[in-house]
Amino acid sequence: MWLITNTAFVSIVEHRDDASKLIVRGRFKGDVERFLNPLTSGLRVIEEVTPSADYRFRSVVPREEVAHAMLRSVSKINYPNFKDSIKAAFRKSIAMRVWSLFHSAQMERVGR
Repeated sequence: MWLITNTAFVSIVEHRDDASKLIVRGRFKGDVERFLNPLTSGLRVIEEVTPSADYRFRSVVPREEVAHAMLRSVSKINYPNFKDSIKAAFRKSIAMRVWSLFHSAQMERVGR
């Protein structure tokens, strides 16, 4: 699962050896930790760095902690427009490209 918030982009997959855990992966330093928000959860986040991996930053986390992080993210929504809520210019640019790709696909599949 890919998850894009206004402060992080993470990819979440099941741990290959332990189905009770998920691996939260990020491309940018701090995204995993920002998404998991250990300051409010009490979770100890260890963001491993794997320079040769497609997602350089990752953390192995119990499923329920990821679910709680998702709930926290949803409960913080206080904006009527997601793209406008993104403050970092590089993140806004990426979000605009993703939005454009999905918009184009929508037009191709279902029209106007």
